[in-house]
Amino acid sequence: MRQMRQIWILLGWVILPMGMSWAQTSQEPPLLPSFPGLPGAAPNPASQPPPLGAPPPSSGLPGLPGGSPGGLPGFPGGSTSEPPLAGSGGGIPPVGPRSMRDSGDPKLANKDPGPSNLGATNPAPSFFPVDPPFPQVLLRTRVAGIASPNEEVTYRINLNNPTAAAAHQVRVRQSLPNNGKFVRSTPSPTSQDGELVWQLATMEAGATKEIVVVFLANGNGDLDSTARVSFEYGQSVKTRIESALQVRTGGPQSILVGDTFTLVTEVAHAGSAPLDEVTLTQTLPLGVEFLNSKPSTAGDSPLVWRLGKLQSGETKRIEIQLVAKKSGPIETVATVTSGTQKREANLRLVAGQVSLELTKGGPDRRAVGRPATYFITVANKGTSAATNVKISHKLDPNIELLSASGGGANQGGDLKWTLPTLGPGQKQTVTFVLRALRAGELKSRTEVVADKVSAGLQAEKSTRFESPKGLMVELDKVTDPVLVGEQSAYTVRLLNFANQPYTAAVVAVTLPEELQVVDARGQTAADRKGQRVVFAPLSSVTSGVQPTFTVYGKATKAAEARIRVEVTATELGANPILFEEGIKIQGTEPPQLNSPGNAGGPVGAAVFPGLSN
Repeated sequence: MRQMRQIWILLGWVILPMGMSWAQTSQEPPLLPSFPGLPGAAPNPASQPPPLGAPPPSSGLPGLPGGSPGGLPGFPGGSTSEPPLAGSGGGIPPVGPRSMRDSGDPKLANKDPGPSNLGATNPAPSFFPVDPPFPQVLLRTRVAGIASPNEEVTYRINLNNPTAAAAHQVRVRQSLPNNGKFVRSTPSPTSQDGELVWQLATMEAGATKEIVVVFLANGNGDLDSTARVSFEYGQSVKTRIESALQVRTGGPQSILVGDTFTLVTEVAHAGSAPLDEVTLTQTLPLGVEFLNSKPSTAGDSPLVWRLGKLQSGETKRIEIQLVAKKSGPIETVATVTSGTQKREANLRLVAGQVSLELTKGGPDRRAVGRPATYFITVANKGTSAATNVKISHKLDPNIELLSASGGGANQGGDLKWTLPTLGPGQKQTVTFVLRALRAGELKSRTEVVADKVSAGLQAEKSTRFESPKGLMVELDKVTDPVLVGEQSAYTVRLLNFANQPYTAAVVAVTLPEELQVVDARGQTAADRKGQRVVFAPLSSVTSGVQPTFTVYGKATKAAEARIRVEVTATELGANPILFEEGIKIQGTEPPQLNSPGNAGGPVGAAVFPGLSN
């Protein structure tokens, strides 16, 4: 007759965040006692196993609020942990004096911090520590309640980490039953010396694992086996030791070459006992000239101030007056010492430069009484914005102003514009149209001034105004100058001031090699052959009719070039009209800073790089 014994199902779970766990059957007392010091420990709810099928207990510690993520009473939870030890989630504020930015002393708290970008030494953090969530590993063992002698009995050990933290060095142990023989397991045990042991390393947050163990019942006694789990959890913390000696240094937000500016360095004592023999050393930045300091010191680099004794809560302020001599970074290091204490503060400013370029374009030839359009372009190729840019063009009494763009206005015989700001890399073009009242050579001059520019820029353009007679040619430009890579249009216009028509008129336009032909349109069909465009003959050009022919070109190379126009007609015979117009093609690369520019170059291309050495 088969004898049957009931085998109690063993349940286990963790009660300590340090990885100490216990499992209990109906006969075995708990391996660890409850902890009456924790809230809710008597009776200890963790001392009783949950019923089969019940949900797992809260992932927080018994009696502690919050579950997972959780924390100690009075501290917020929700930080992260790191294997194999968990960090504190931000650290604990250092014990001792605060930094200058967070000083409790009214003398320091009410002290003017100086310029807005003072570079202070790192202040101590002022916040509460946040504990990471505590891991927990739940263990449940499932096995058949009844088995026969010489029958294989399968144990299923289920592990679960329901928390938001990883459990490290997870270790499962299972005792060997007296009336059974170990057959196999998945995975295989790490050790079988007196008990079965599995080293499972780390169980990540939310991870589950299963161990399947098979024993052979070799007698008539019950199989009695206990499974236990343990793991590791810890926290790493760090205390930063800060000196009571503090230093910070700063300067203006914006500097231009030629500016006189002030560096401010403050030395403070946030400790309790006085500091003796306090010395401040500050490097003199490259590209600047030392003027003076308060308190005074020699102008040799490094600058040195022997400040003597510094009382608790006292701050000493040093002001250094300098002149920026070249563009680029301005870097300085302030070092304060007292005995073995030493603190440093670094500061990096940038001296910018305004580099303006002025160009002027317009027609080379024009008939008296015909409108002539002029272009004035101001470009900033420096590293800082130009402000209050003023353009002024002197009006000749023998011309008539027809229009001006961009708010230009005639002010006492001068045509003027104001550009509030011209940023680095920006350019602004204004135009004006005038009409000559008599024939002759007109030289028009334009001047530009701006803040932080010691001398103005000048550019000139000459136009020969001719008395209207016979058949004449005009060339209009959309823009002048044109940048490399840009396209522009050049329109030829025929004007008949004679009393007779001109028949079979042919217009041919030749662009320079630096201005690639891309299209052509006109009163008649265009025939493109390389850089030369020939338009089909016009049957007749009469007085009052102004036929136009436009050629479109793309600038490919910087150059001072010329456009050539040739006009033939029956009435002109062997004397065609030959007409040339200058065109300036500019490159897109900015000029080198601190260079003298090309102010001595051709008229209409003056360059002034701001204040240079």
